[in-house]
This record gives sequence, C-alpha cells and structure tokens, in this order.
Amino acid sequence: LPTLGEMDVRKVTPNDLKKVIKSIEPIIKTDGDGEKFTCYRYTQRTALKKDMNYIFEYAKGTFTEMIYSPADGVKMKKYTKDAEKVKTHMVTTTNAEGIQAIMWKISSYIVTSTRMSWQMKTATLALALTHLRPNELAGLRWAEIDFKNDLIEIPGRYAPHTDKPEKRMKMGNDHIIPMSRQLKGLLKYAKKCSKEDRIVSRYVFPSPGKNAPKDGSVFDEDGREYIDEGLTTKGIEDALKRMGICNK
Repeated sequence: LPTLGEMDVRKVTPNDLKKVIKSIEPIIKTDGDGEKFTCYRYTQRTALKKDMNYIFEYAKGTFTEMIYSPADGVKMKKYTKDAEKVKTHMVTTTNAEGIQAIMWKISSYIVTSTRMSWQMKTATLALALTHLRPNELAGLRWAEIDFKNDLIEIPGRYAPHTDKPEKRMKMGNDHIIPMSRQLKGLLKYAKKCSKEDRIVSRYVFPSPGKNAPKDGSVFDEDGREYIDEGLTTKGIEDALKRMGICNK
C-alpha cells in the first residue's frame, strides 16, 4: 500500500491503519440487468484488516521491541456500518412476466453451465420453488422431507441435546411448506443423485467436492461417502449473481 509502504513497521500507529481502511470508499456498480447500485465495499475493508492482523503479528514475532500490534487498536464496527440504514422491504417480483424471466435466467444458466454441481443446480431451482432463505435451504435435511404427505416440515430450532444443534428458521418458528409436484420431483432427483454418487448425508444438498478423508469425509465399509456438511449460503448467493440475479 503506497501510504504504508515506505514506513518503518515499528512506527506504524492505529491511526495510520484507520486512514487506509477509510480510504476504501463506496463505489457505484452496475448489475447484470444494467441497474446501478451502491457497493459499500465492506468485504474489502474487512479483508484488508485481516491482512493487517497477519502482517503485524508477524512483525511482533520478529522485532522484540514491538510489544503490541497497531492492528489491535482498530475496531472494525464503525468501518462496516458507515452507510445510512433505511428499513425497507426487499424488492419483490410479483407479476407472471417477472417470475418467468427469473426462472428463464436460472434454467438457462443451469443448462449451459459445465461447472455447476448437481447439488447447486437442484438447490437454485428449489430456492424458487420453496421461497426459503438461502441459509435455510442450504441446511435442508432429509428428516424434514415428508414424501408421503407432500410436505416439508422445518422446526424453528433443533433442541440443544441433538448432535448438531442449530437455529433453523430466522424467527425460530416451525415452518411448513406444501410440496408441489415439481418440487417433489426435484427432491427425488436429488436423492437419486446422492445414491448414484454413493453419498450418505443428512443434508438434501450435501457439500460437493468432498473426495478425500482429510477434508472431513468419512467412508463406510461399502465405500459410500458420509458428508456431514451442506451447501454454503455464500455458494448459493454467488451462483445467483452469476445468473444475473443480484441485489433483487
């Protein structure tokens, strides 16, 4: 960084670092539909602070006279909340043409993409058919699927004594989704794909790319892979952005 590059690392102060972080200002971007939106660049600011932590921790271990890291004096809360907060409802598409356009974007991308896993393909379609939030869909479990009664029953939260306790729904309330025939077919397809890939998982959309024991995978005596991890929220959101559905 030009501002810090020539400085003695032992003389850098928290104030110097704050100035650099503040210099990363919001910019105007254009989405896939040509609409402009403000990008506050909080991610870049946070990533820069993380790099600063690494650099000055390393310096502390190198120079005995450095008794503290100047990065410790920089609290990021004020630098990731500088935009004026206005409570608004999310933009919603309610007309048939708009919904059709979104579904075309999803399906066209799925058909043409050569890099998407079956997990991500089925998840993005299921997102539109369930109206769940990305994090709620990523954590969808087979125990919540009732094919007999055509329902998805998601508890608001799992009890603390369970093997992996977690809050499932944002408000903590139980949530029931009637299963359309399209959604039912999609979930059965996901089950078939898991079976063909010899994957055993509690999750409907298990994390792809798990193919070695060192990354947390466990194999049973029949060689089937047990994956105790679902898709990530970021993965689903990034897929939607690549399809041109972002900030909507």
